[in-house]
Amino acid sequence: MILGKFGLKGNVALVTGASQRLGQGMALVGADAVLVARTQSSLEETLVSAEKAGSRGFVV
Repeated sequence: MILGKFGLKGNVALVTGASQRLGQGMALVGADAVLVARTQSSLEETLVSAEKAGSRGFVV
């Protein structure tokens, strides 16, 4: 799987635009993440998905 080569497990990432397509994808690649976007409700959905994938997250 390609994510195995580019995974961010064990790192911390600042993900801007985390409530939209690319940002959501970046939040799910294994890094613990600080999630930033303009839409709070969508950020909460991304946070839940990231936590289900085994990452920790913090919404700003």
